Amino acid sequence: LRRLRQIPHQNPRDLPRLLGAAPEAACLPHGRLGVTYESAQTRKFSRGRTEVIRSASTEAKAFVEGMHGTPAVQGARDLFRKAAERHMRYAGWAADARGMDRNLFGLKKLVDTQRGEEVPGFYQDEVYGKSSHWELSTNQLSSPFLMGEGMAWSSQMAGNNYIRWTITSLKRRTEVLKHYLAEAATEIWNMMEAARKADADTSRYRR
Repeated sequence: LRRLRQIPHQNPRDLPRLLGAAPEAACLPHGRLGVTYESAQTRKFSRGRTEVIRSASTEAKAFVEGMHGTPAVQGARDLFRKAAERHMRYAGWAADARGMDRNLFGLKKLVDTQRGEEVPGFYQDEVYGKSSHWELSTNQLSSPFLMGEGMAWSSQMAGNNYIRWTITSLKRRTEVLKHYLAEAATEIWNMMEAARKADADTSRYRR
């Protein structure tokens, strides 16, 4: 990941975007995006704790597929930014307590099964069940005073010139995820750098 230190020469906002996008790209070997949990703080509310940021999206899927199917690097960059903007928008919703996971969890807990109340069929739905089984749990540490240690499968931290992931797992081979995170991050950096150079070449040609 040493080459990622050159990222600040890009748009500064691209570093946190890359932070969120690389784990999704790392899921490519499985042929689909992973069911990913990312926490958002809701502590601006009384007794607020966290809400779930769902990073898997239509835009993220289009970006991952576009990285391997879009001939123009500018096109891949546009897909990247659309996926990142969608992710940041959902993160904002989650921080404002407008996510869905905590609300659905709370409603389910209101059902008194001991008194014979039945859990609504929605909670028995196959799609809901699959989407509630986290395959990748991520957390972002935004303070430079934290060391980046985490209990999640992947905690991540971005500084001015670096990205650091801390990976832990009870059952999976962490070296595999490490490999694909580094590969995905490097591919994204190369794509962004190529797009920047293509923009510069286009500007010189127009002059």
